[in-house]
Amino acid sequence: MPIFGMLELAAQVYCVLHCIRQRKSSWWILFILLVPIIGCIAYLTVEVWPEIQVQRHDRAGTANANPLRYRATPSKVSQLRESVDFSNSVTNRENLADELARQGEYVEAISVYQSCLKGFSENDVGILYKLAEAAFACKEYTTSLDALHKVRALSDYRNSKVRLLLARNYAAQGHTEKAGQIFQQAIEKHGDIETHYRYAEFLYEQQEFAQALETLAEIKLSAAQQPAHVRKLNSEWIKRAQKAQKVLQKEMVA
Repeated sequence: MPIFGMLELAAQVYCVLHCIRQRKSSWWILFILLVPIIGCIAYLTVEVWPEIQVQRHDRAGTANANPLRYRATPSKVSQLRESVDFSNSVTNRENLADELARQGEYVEAISVYQSCLKGFSENDVGILYKLAEAAFACKEYTTSLDALHKVRALSDYRNSKVRLLLARNYAAQGHTEKAGQIFQQAIEKHGDIETHYRYAEFLYEQQEFAQALETLAEIKLSAAQQPAHVRKLNSEWIKRAQKAQKVLQKEMVA
């Protein structure tokens, strides 16, 4: 194989792997495979080069020319805003939105996630799902549901999480019958501990106390049969279920 052909193939492989690892839009992969030279140049220019520049900028910004002089460390959000100002890439905006959501700034996080969903990233299911989570957290249920339905139409991305969030959205809006059906589907198809716990919460809110208690008991039984790493991964939900079970038992006795 000529050297130029080897370089072209290496560039394709690098760009496709980077696209997959960084969860870029699948349209990039098609573009790179169908038009190798132009696709690779475009991808490297739009996605890879801005990341390299930001990394250099971050390293330069953290270097302290005078280590004896105290300098206040800016907040994480401020740092991420600076990164967006320096390079307004989808990756930088997504990172900013992630941190805003972590800090409970859901309204702004929604706006930033929505700004990411354009061009090649219009159908990025990872960003759509995080948009749905942020919208649900601040009770923007229509936005959350629209994002979830789009995720389901595009792929089976995080199927158990998507189905669970759908059920919670419908429950929050008072569509209890539909929510109950989706909860049941989620338990039958996935059966993870968080889904059981959320379903128990839903049943409690519907005053289905006996069924809620039965679901909480199932969590305890299931957790006891799981390997140690699974119990550790679900420790938060197991603890919540144990506490809720004790509270509910006392309520039912009283």
